[in-house]
Amino acid sequence: MNKIFILIVSLCLTFAMAYPSSVLRGKVYYINEQGDSVALPYATVFWENTTINTQTKEDGSFSINKPHGKTNIIASYVGYKADTIATKPEEEFISIVLSANSQIEEVTITKKTEGNYISVLKPMKTEVISQAGLHRLACCNLSESFQSNASVDVGFADAVTGARQIQMLGLSGIYSQLMFENIPLMRGLSIVNGMSYVPGSWMEAIQISKGTSSILQGYESITGQINIEYKKPEEEPPLFINVYAANDSRMELNANGVIVSGHDWNGMLMAHVSGNFNKMDENGDSFIEQPLGRQINIFNRWKYTSEHVEQQFGFRFLNDEKQGGQMDFNQRSDLDKDIYGFESKIKNFQLYSKTGIVVDSTEYNGFGLISSYTYYDNNSFMGYNDYKGRQHSIYANLIYQTMISNSSHKVSTGISTNYDNYNQLLNDSAFKKQEFVPGLFAQYTWSPSDKFTAMAGSRYDYNSRYGWYLIPRGHIKYELFGGIVLRASVGRGMHSAEVIAENLNYLVSARKYIFTEQLNLEKAWNYGFNITKTFAFVEGRSIQWSADYYHTTFDNQVVVDIDANPQSIIVYNLKGKSYSDAFQTDLNIHPLKGLEINTAYRINDVKQTVHGELKSKPFVVTHRGLISASYAFNHRKWQIDATTQFNGRAPLPNTSPNPAEYQLAQYSPAFINVLAQVTRRFKHFDVYIGGENLTNYTQKNPVIAANAPFSNYFDASMIWGPVMGRMFYAGIRYTLKD
Repeated sequence: MNKIFILIVSLCLTFAMAYPSSVLRGKVYYINEQGDSVALPYATVFWENTTINTQTKEDGSFSINKPHGKTNIIASYVGYKADTIATKPEEEFISIVLSANSQIEEVTITKKTEGNYISVLKPMKTEVISQAGLHRLACCNLSESFQSNASVDVGFADAVTGARQIQMLGLSGIYSQLMFENIPLMRGLSIVNGMSYVPGSWMEAIQISKGTSSILQGYESITGQINIEYKKPEEEPPLFINVYAANDSRMELNANGVIVSGHDWNGMLMAHVSGNFNKMDENGDSFIEQPLGRQINIFNRWKYTSEHVEQQFGFRFLNDEKQGGQMDFNQRSDLDKDIYGFESKIKNFQLYSKTGIVVDSTEYNGFGLISSYTYYDNNSFMGYNDYKGRQHSIYANLIYQTMISNSSHKVSTGISTNYDNYNQLLNDSAFKKQEFVPGLFAQYTWSPSDKFTAMAGSRYDYNSRYGWYLIPRGHIKYELFGGIVLRASVGRGMHSAEVIAENLNYLVSARKYIFTEQLNLEKAWNYGFNITKTFAFVEGRSIQWSADYYHTTFDNQVVVDIDANPQSIIVYNLKGKSYSDAFQTDLNIHPLKGLEINTAYRINDVKQTVHGELKSKPFVVTHRGLISASYAFNHRKWQIDATTQFNGRAPLPNTSPNPAEYQLAQYSPAFINVLAQVTRRFKHFDVYIGGENLTNYTQKNPVIAANAPFSNYFDASMIWGPVMGRMFYAGIRYTLKD
């Protein structure tokens, strides 16, 4: 197999993507019995014999790129006849009316639900959280957007800093690729705090794919990829404002405005301001549950479109300040009085550009260049631990895409580079690293029909610290009769560990780092299989069932051992086995008009060899269940959303050497978490109220030795459950329409 991948790489020289020359807008709807036009939200719209597709919004509107040489556009929706419309090159808007169809076999279906759906077009199983799904909960930022999704776990990293961390397939988020519109978003030093730096009101959708992704996006995806689609200026209303407030003193203001909207130029500015202003200590351990803070976040994007060139560029700026610790802490001089304090000042700047050039009259032959520069600076202290981290990163990806004889055979090839410069200082220890990773890649896609797609590709990258390495990946999708879709994947991934930055939560403890050897590059294989079956009925009602299994095994892994000694963090290369087995099944039901019910159950078995013994990885929940329901009624003026999460027990680190009062149990207890929200829609604005952790369940004694924060037993990083109790919030979304 490796020889085949090497041959593909050697035959191909560069990469790119074809970008269309203009945009077609339109609306999809049906005529009800009263003769009124009713919008069809989340209908699929695509150009005939291409992979260029989109979905309609809640009001049935859509915007899709025009490919060169194609005139037939197709719209489809569950329970309705797919319609093919011949368009003219000069057309800018089109209305599509679908009629009901009792013969579901004749309908082209995208596997979906209103808030969450599975794309049927991609070889990789891709779950999409749509804008409607994001609105079902407060979703103040990215870290809070997965609460009704079972594929991604999000929890607090510790009981002091307020940082959140994710898991996919039972493994840390450092093994998942976090991107926005296929541009790296969070990596290196920003991986721990970055989840809270993407406001929910900026996002149009979140795409989640498990396992290794396409080699076009790089070598880092091991357990999966999370790709964020930000709102587009050509698709958004002139002004959107969201105001949010919670009883824990958290307040937010978000404003999105379209600066320019035209055929050639489109521009948009998005701004976010938030803060926590009151100290709260609900459990009485003297530590505040949520740090005080202020955040300013700005994102500006532009898009230029001509006949053969499309250019996108923009920048993002962030300033985030937090302060926490004990209730009596106010400034750093308080540490001399044995009062535990935490403070962080983070600045983040990113500049990006995407350029597409169409070479000929087909949309399959063209170049693309994606590039970005990222600056990240973290100046923090946690008690007596001082941490300073600074990152400069440059990313570039040049792509060439073409087809062989016809569109059933596509080849994408190119070159890419990553440059990272890290400077970290932990107390008196300096950690500096420069890493330069150029590489070349190629990918072949065979799609003889819309029911079968096979994708094979390989990368050959050179890491300035670790040398050359080959990364092969393959994906297959096959649609059987009756709406059954099978997918399989296999691939390799790499990760260059930044141990201190990726484990900042352990600095909120008395633990000391011990590095026993020079660390190697992390290498892993991932194998996956999934099946999806959709039963569709009239009036948009459907039942969708899916199941998947993924196995991840490490050839090498950096072991961060917190189990050997509760006063230390021992870091070394894997000596033995390390693997993750993850099984998940989902059932999504639309039993009534306006009612959607999503259920999921997942099993994780994650083990790692530590000091010669294969043990279950701490803080990984073995069994997890989820039930989420959404009901919209009275012409969607009212909507009720509720989610119940079941979290099984998880193994905890060994703390038996500690005195009895500072010891943890062997396992965390199972618990249930409930979230709910009610939304009332008006013509130009929505009002919503909701609550989180309605069961009021919290982890008892989240801070070990809270009464002695500078002792050898202090540890605020052993978090497995909610730190804060029941929380209520309210907000308003205002939309100024054209």
